[in-house]
Amino acid sequence: MKRSDFCIRSARQRVFVRLLAAFFACVVVAVLLVRATCPGPVVYLRSAEVADASARRGITPEMTEQALKQGLDLASFFTAASLRGAFAEEGGRVTDAKSFAEKRLSLDGRGDYGLHTGRWRNVERRVRKIFGCKDIDLSLSVDGGDTVRLGYVALRGGDTLASGTVTGFMTLPDTVSDALRGRAGLEMAGLEMAGEFYAWTNPLADLLYRDCFRIQEELHTPLQDKIRDVYLCERAEIRWPEIRDFIRRGNYARKAWCNQALGHLYANAGFGMEDLAALQRARSFYEEARKYDAQAREAVDRRIARIDDYIGDCRKTDSNGELIGRFLDANVQLPDSCRQLILVYNDRPDSVLCAFRRFDKQDDGRWTETFPAIHANVGRRGIAPYGEKLEGDQRTPTGAYPMGFAFGYRDDIDLRWPFLVVTKQHYWISDSEDPMYNRMTTETPATDNFEYLRRDDDAYKYAAVVEYNTRPIEKYKGSAIFFHLESGYNRGSAGCITVTEPKVIETLQWLDPHRSPYMLIATQRR
Repeated sequence: MKRSDFCIRSARQRVFVRLLAAFFACVVVAVLLVRATCPGPVVYLRSAEVADASARRGITPEMTEQALKQGLDLASFFTAASLRGAFAEEGGRVTDAKSFAEKRLSLDGRGDYGLHTGRWRNVERRVRKIFGCKDIDLSLSVDGGDTVRLGYVALRGGDTLASGTVTGFMTLPDTVSDALRGRAGLEMAGLEMAGEFYAWTNPLADLLYRDCFRIQEELHTPLQDKIRDVYLCERAEIRWPEIRDFIRRGNYARKAWCNQALGHLYANAGFGMEDLAALQRARSFYEEARKYDAQAREAVDRRIARIDDYIGDCRKTDSNGELIGRFLDANVQLPDSCRQLILVYNDRPDSVLCAFRRFDKQDDGRWTETFPAIHANVGRRGIAPYGEKLEGDQRTPTGAYPMGFAFGYRDDIDLRWPFLVVTKQHYWISDSEDPMYNRMTTETPATDNFEYLRRDDDAYKYAAVVEYNTRPIEKYKGSAIFFHLESGYNRGSAGCITVTEPKVIETLQWLDPHRSPYMLIATQRR
């Protein structure tokens, strides 16, 4: 073999190796690019079928696709509006949803939902499948007249992820044509479909969109509006494992969006309730968000600075002590021995929905809030003025009362507080003429007016006695005031104070026998 032939062959091999290396490099770059730009599940709209009845009203597959897009755009607007309140870009307070949604706080309300349509969607879908992306295929079908039924089937990897039907009904004058009536119903169905879409793709947007507007119609007072923000924070805690996993799997844009949204949630609750614990959490989320979005860093830094200034001012003035002092008067006082306090209050006597705050008293006499504020429910007829509580009136008494022993169905939580496991042989007497009125007994009651402490539901799964009308016991002044599990948001009790199960456990684990905990119940003075 001639030397020249060997050199030619070696040169060709080097070119081949380089081309092969370049090819693999391109593949790696493509994989990284695809995963970086759309890391989460992309939803591909595969088909949109229209039944004959809908087709006669002028509805087409293209209109169905457009209705879904419009629904998502409108849902993103509502999602951003649900975070209204804490900040404007210039640092002022935004008091209405519209002005917030216009500013958007550098926050994309869409939340990275990733709907892909168009002629190249099948090619893109196949490429992403090769690269191991777990995407969702969505098929729609439309049927109906004035009430449009939009059926959907979502598949992931050949398995059904979700399926169902949403409806859209628009009340329009009879003079409106069938075509316009059908299109209006289709647009409403598209908005309903957006809620289902969020449930598959973005747990945080799902929480902001669905939970926020599910309770919106129940708001009547300024405090209830603030409690709504508190409730959304509670919901975020409950869904935190799911939200955390969603953030972890995302790109920088998603991480920035989610941490800013969580920061806004806790900032709204913190500023609204003067809650420093919630503001500290908001600050931690903003600190995380600034790592991933250089463009929004300046705005985020302003929010962090405002939180720091507010916390500093509150600590200088003992704002928590001032808050507690608003509920004390000649009739309602706290003993000097009280070092732990649960504050439960509404801003209208007949309101069931209340704020629930927990404080520890420091050695220097200042009160610090141990946990972020949460929502609570009281009696079905609200809170009775001091001294006006009566047996069976379904109101919660105003006043400051020591916390009594805890009880429940199983001794499976670690507590410092005295805890009693109850059975069907533990009763609480509510008959004012009975010698055991407003006391627990294990003897079979001689009256029909009593309560089992071991119920058939989970209301008393974990509970504690609130020592109202115990020192001394007065007839007809009310009995069996407990702290226990709620039956639902804004659902009243017979006079007890109720919160969610995790918060009951958290509170019971916080109670310290050496710190003389009290519960202060009142209506906020306007």
